[in-house]
Amino acid sequence: MTISAAETTATSDAYTTTTGTKDAETTTEIITTATSTDQTTTTAAPETETTTDIMTTITSEAETTTAAAEAGPTFQIIASGGSADGAALQAPDTMEADVVTFNPPASEGFRPRTYILEPNTGRVKDQDNGRYLCGYYQWTGSVQSVQPAYVQACTGTPGPNQPAEYLNCEIFEGTLFCTLPQAICYQEEIGMDVTCVTSRNGIYDTVYDPGAGNQYILIGGTGINLAPIELIAQEV
Repeated sequence: MTISAAETTATSDAYTTTTGTKDAETTTEIITTATSTDQTTTTAAPETETTTDIMTTITSEAETTTAAAEAGPTFQIIASGGSADGAALQAPDTMEADVVTFNPPASEGFRPRTYILEPNTGRVKDQDNGRYLCGYYQWTGSVQSVQPAYVQACTGTPGPNQPAEYLNCEIFEGTLFCTLPQAICYQEEIGMDVTCVTSRNGIYDTVYDPGAGNQYILIGGTGINLAPIELIAQEV
């Protein structure tokens, strides 16, 4: 038993030489705590990977949504009301022609057109030839007055203070609603260029059928002595 006591004392002295039994134990606990902290830091890596996965998923979904929006439905434009009721909007295949009509001549190659609506611009584009629908402003002489515009296929450079501007449209519950900025176009003297001034606030938002036998379509404001019609976007 005495030998055991000596061994115990030696063991105690060994600890005392370091910092003491209690201090050594305390130091051991601190080291253990530090190790635990390192482990916690290490486990942060999977959390970062999880976040990356979520971001990748969100990006993928956004790209899918954008692609779907750009595609859009294809449709024909059908008149509702007026003398053209039930007729499809037609135009010839030639790129030189700018006429679109519900009442085409029989012998000039007109056929119903298929359109798409660009969601980012609101413009209506012919699916086959890529031409957009515009409003062409009527112009007068030196007396300036507000006139309705013709709906035609775009040519030239449409835009503000120009003889033509793109229709801005949307489809709601199967009906195509279109607007056009109001503008006044006039020619001060014969032989001079036509001057157009686009209104900052005025809007044309009603489509009119001029009546049987007329090939053109008008878009204007209210108070025009013509039959207003609606445009139906019939998916094809």
